[in-house]
Amino acid sequence: MLLKPSEIFYSQHHISTTFGKSTDHRFQDIGSALDDLINGKLSVTSFPQIKVTKRPGENKWYTISNRRLWIFHHYEAYLRGRGETLKIEVDVVEYCFSFIRYFNSTNGGTSVTYFRNRNPGGIYWQIITPVVPKYVEPEQQEQHLDALTRACASLAL
Repeated sequence: MLLKPSEIFYSQHHISTTFGKSTDHRFQDIGSALDDLINGKLSVTSFPQIKVTKRPGENKWYTISNRRLWIFHHYEAYLRGRGETLKIEVDVVEYCFSFIRYFNSTNGGTSVTYFRNRNPGGIYWQIITPVVPKYVEPEQQEQHLDALTRACASLAL
């Protein structure tokens, strides 16, 4: 499934600023990974798909892959500034109660802080304001798509 990062919310209140030892980006700062993505040293597919789920009774997408989402929120903002869009392939997982420990966001999942106030490294994150996820009701998405379809059809005439 493809989603814009701005359609995905954080599950956690704070994140570590480095990737763990068992990842492809072992001990790399998340800010440095963002810099590498922007500079073309990495691509979106260099990162494993982020896992997304919906909490019971909610229709919002949340991730348990918060560090990667932080990178993609910044990268989407960067691309918007260039007139481009970003959609990423996500791994949809069923919500299970073992995820409860991940869901400790105090602001609805719109932003995160850094664990122990550590610097995320790199430079671009300091000059790019990340996208803030917004929830769009499914019927509003359908209305928007219908309007786009009509607009495109009128252009084809």
